[in-house]
Amino acid sequence: MVIQIKNYKIRLMKINNINKKRSKNAYVNLMAVIMIICIGIFLSGCQGTSGDVYKTGTQGLTIGFSSANTKSIYEGENFGLIVTISNAGAANVNTNNPATLKVSYDDYRLTAQNSSNMQGVNPLQTVLFGLHGKSIEYPQGDQQYFTYYFQARPLTKLRETSTTSVNFNLCYPYTTQFTTLTCIDITSVTNDQSPAACTVQTYSGTSGQGAPMVVTKIEPQILLQSDSIRPQFGIYIQNAGTGYVTDADTCQNTDINNKNQANKVKVTAMLSGTPLKCGLTDNTVNIIDGTGFIRCYLDDNSIVRNQRNYQTPLTITLAYTYVTIDKQDIEIKNNPTYEAPSTQGACNSYEIEYNGKCMTKCDYCSGNPTDPQCQVNAPFPGFTFTDQFSCSCDIDQCNAGAGKGNCIKGYCPGDLYCCLSGAQCDQYQVQYNGKCINKCDYCANINSSDGSVCGAQGFNFTGFSCQNITSDQCDNYATSGACIKGYCGGSNSNSYCANLNKQVCPPTGSPEAIILYGGKCLTICQACGATNGALSGYNCDASSTGTDPKTSCVCSGNTPYKFYSTYPTRSPNNPCHSKCDWCFENIAKISLGSSDATDCGACPSWTQTFNGD
Repeated sequence: MVIQIKNYKIRLMKINNINKKRSKNAYVNLMAVIMIICIGIFLSGCQGTSGDVYKTGTQGLTIGFSSANTKSIYEGENFGLIVTISNAGAANVNTNNPATLKVSYDDYRLTAQNSSNMQGVNPLQTVLFGLHGKSIEYPQGDQQYFTYYFQARPLTKLRETSTTSVNFNLCYPYTTQFTTLTCIDITSVTNDQSPAACTVQTYSGTSGQGAPMVVTKIEPQILLQSDSIRPQFGIYIQNAGTGYVTDADTCQNTDINNKNQANKVKVTAMLSGTPLKCGLTDNTVNIIDGTGFIRCYLDDNSIVRNQRNYQTPLTITLAYTYVTIDKQDIEIKNNPTYEAPSTQGACNSYEIEYNGKCMTKCDYCSGNPTDPQCQVNAPFPGFTFTDQFSCSCDIDQCNAGAGKGNCIKGYCPGDLYCCLSGAQCDQYQVQYNGKCINKCDYCANINSSDGSVCGAQGFNFTGFSCQNITSDQCDNYATSGACIKGYCGGSNSNSYCANLNKQVCPPTGSPEAIILYGGKCLTICQACGATNGALSGYNCDASSTGTDPKTSCVCSGNTPYKFYSTYPTRSPNNPCHSKCDWCFENIAKISLGSSDATDCGACPSWTQTFNGD
């Protein structure tokens, strides 16, 4: 029995030793797998961007509205709007160069509330703040909440509901930073045939870098210098957000209507820590239709041509100020139990009571243009409404159209303006009585004293009208102040504003008189031909010049005009073209024995030429 127990213990020890060896081998295998995975992750991080998981997406700061915000309110009641500003991008917005939030609203419909017992933001003030971008410390980005309080102003007893908006303008300075490995492909411009460590490749992508301005494509290029090479990079940029971009340094200096700021981004780039030169004159790229392009290059000779290919980091930074706008719509409902203040009139200042209801002046006047209430604040004398006017323009559209008579302020509520939504006048026209008419007709027949349209030329427009003449003829008239270009629609089709009766023909040394006829300076003989001999005040049938060249018409050789003008002419300005000239020009069309052949028989050499001799 003792021997059996001892043998059992020996077998048990052998089994334990085997299990220990197996555990050790499994541990070694597990560590090898982990090491391979880590190496793979490291190598994969070297193939594309810097590997920052937070530098993705195309958003910066965003505007959000609480689901608890009211969408409908009764007149006279107070309500609050909670606004959330989130930094959904990867860049920080610091308090030393803060973001700004501005609020605008229709003060016809709402009153801002800022009493001491309300812990909200004064809507009349601009809010300044900073927000952290996405990072390890802020995986979702930073957020800030603002509450604005308003009171719904009373409606008129004739109005059941009214819809208005509270608009939020968010401005913030921001940066886009993108890092990728690029190949300095020296062998591509040398005769080196040895295997290369890397080759130049184009980067492209649309997933973004955690900002609204995105680097979408990089085209590397290696240029050969004398003893060195010059890397350069074509960089493509896109506005992937929904707002506006400017190159202003701060939001306080931002003006999206300033063409020197709008749609511009500042670009810097570094290759292996060395700054690159970007652009021809500065580092600013213009964003046109949402995209832009700039070229950056290494402006020194530090990379010699006898080196081998290698990879190095390229870092691109975009700096800009971004503006985004959003709004919260509010419906204001009539409260039958609410007593409006006694100072509240039946209709608002921009409304007219009609058939027991309040209508905007714009809607009313578009259907009643002759009403005396619709003749106030017209853009210029004689203006009238048409049925195409409606409350459908914003301030920018109104300012652009007001000079053409397309827009009137003060006839619509809040930030809406009464404008002509139909015909759009071109550069040759003005809006008058709801129609687009030529500037020429406007200045000649309607309002010649309108300095904005007619005063700049300095002409007396009496007798002017749109004439179908050629550009050369207009140039001739213009020397005497009888023709103006650009005042008639379709000027590219020989339509010019001219006074043909004002034309002065230049003197001539010919014995034949030069007169103005049909807007052209013609000889008397040419004018006789143009009128088939019925030129008023002249004897077109005279056979000689006589003593007064103004009373008779001869062309050349003392031959009356009829001898020449009976036949079609090559030029409408030359009815004195001779019969024989016409015969020889049309010899192929003249049949033997025809009346034309008989008439042309008197021309010298006609018979020989006609018979082919």
